[in-house]
Amino acid sequence: MREYSNKICREGNEVVPHGVTRRHEERRLYAYFARLNEEQVIENAIQAEKDGYEAFCINCASDVARRELKDVVDMPVVQLLETSLHFACMLGKKFAFLAYEKRGLLKIIEIVREYGLSECMSQTVPFECVHTDLPKYFEDPNPLLEAMMPSAEKMVEEGAEVLIPTCGCLSLVLSTNNIRRVKGAPILDGTALLIKTAEMLVDLKKMGLERSTTNLSLKPTKEKLAEARKIYLGL
Repeated sequence: MREYSNKICREGNEVVPHGVTRRHEERRLYAYFARLNEEQVIENAIQAEKDGYEAFCINCASDVARRELKDVVDMPVVQLLETSLHFACMLGKKFAFLAYEKRGLLKIIEIVREYGLSECMSQTVPFECVHTDLPKYFEDPNPLLEAMMPSAEKMVEEGAEVLIPTCGCLSLVLSTNNIRRVKGAPILDGTALLIKTAEMLVDLKKMGLERSTTNLSLKPTKEKLAEARKIYLGL
C-alpha cells in the first residue's frame, strides 16, 4: 500500500500507512468488538495529529468512528466509503458494490442510508471470495476475476453505472492490476480517491474552508475533550 499510495500523492507529500495492533478475528461480526477496534483507530488519529500529519485517511469501507474522529482531531478525516459514494454520484447515476461478504454488505448498505444516498444505490450481486485470500491476488488476480466478473457484469446490465469495492484491499488488488472498468462502468480506486481528497481538503483548510462545527456537527473544545478522556479513559 505504501508504494502505491506514494505514487499517487503529489510531489512533496508522503503517505504513511498505520494499522491497529490488536485484532479479534470476529470483530466484523459484533458491534462491541468493532467498537473496541475503533478505539485504536481514534488513538492513532490523535497521535498522528500530534506527530504533525495533516490528514487522516481510513482505507476501510466500514468508515470506522466516522463521527468520533471528527470530534477528536482538527485535521481532515477522509473515509473510504463516504468518499467513494460521493465520487460515484459524480461519475454516474447509480452505483453498486463489488462485495464478497454478506454481513459486511448489509452494514455498508446501512451506512449508505445514513449518508442519505440510498436512492443512488443499485442492486448488488455478491460474489464468492475469502477475505484472507486477497493478498495473493496481487500477483495473480485471475481467480478473483473469475469469481467477481460475472457479478460485476450482471450489476452493470441491471443499471449500475459505477462499481465500488467494499474493501480497501480488494480495491488495491484491482487498481494495482489496472482493472478499471466493467462494460463501461468505472471501478473506483478507493486508495487514489482517499489520497487526492485528503490533499484537496488540506488545501481548502489552508484557504479557510473547514468542516461544520454546529448543530449535528458540533465539535468539543480541546479542554472538554481532555476532560472527557480523563473521565472515561483515565488519560
